[in-house]
Amino acid sequence: GEGIDAHGVAGARPPVVDAGPGHAVSVDTLTFANELTPLDLLLFRFYGREVPGLVEATLRQNPGLAALGPYPPRGTVIAVTTPAPVSATVLRKVIQLYD
Repeated sequence: GEGIDAHGVAGARPPVVDAGPGHAVSVDTLTFANELTPLDLLLFRFYGREVPGLVEATLRQNPGLAALGPYPPRGTVIAVTTPAPVSATVLRKVIQLYD
């Protein structure tokens, strides 16, 4: 569905796109609902977390977006490859200071 949330983020999730054998990619369409929201904040608000490399990938996926400056105009629509879900189990490398 599409709508604008409390943070001014409009978004819709279109169907999954076939990216070749064994690879399916979902693409979200997001719209800047106001002119005071930078890309990183829009992505954080929509996905509810920071995703390493997502800003850079989004800029590559949307030619001309960077030329709009740090605050794209209201109504600017972008395509974002849906990031992988967060794993329920996070593995952390344990560093021991003493043996």
